Amino acid sequence: MNSKDLPEFKSISDFELAYNQAPQKPGVYLLRTKGGTIFPRILGETDILYIGSTENLKKRFYSYNHPGSSQYTNQKVKNFVVNLGHEAEFLWKEETDSDRAKITEHELISRYQREHHEFPPLNGASIRKMKLTLPTEKLEFKDNIDIDIHRS
Repeated sequence: MNSKDLPEFKSISDFELAYNQAPQKPGVYLLRTKGGTIFPRILGETDILYIGSTENLKKRFYSYNHPGSSQYTNQKVKNFVVNLGHEAEFLWKEETDSDRAKITEHELISRYQREHHEFPPLNGASIRKMKLTLPTEKLEFKDNIDIDIHRS
């Protein structure tokens, strides 16, 4: 899954501009590598770093620029972009209400997980959110597993 697969999303390459241009409405948003630069995952490639939802896109983008001491995700994203110097940009899509935004977020994370066999790199909290999509039974592994690393 790549951001180009989501043409209905608006894109902005600067965090401050994202805050200035975003509406005060519920929505789902992505953080991707600037310009959609592709990077490898366990399976396939992507440019998506984070998938989230919010009740207010404008406030959410502001909180990424000004993370509070208990806002771990905001600190992690700001550190990734500002302190580590990785260029990233926001994409967002307005939704009718916050419940619809959460549903869209869940659908996108589930799709990402199915396609790449892992969560987006900055979505650490998603593991808790996505318990319903993870196997509930103990997985058993065989001694000899053939893996085709050339499969795409």
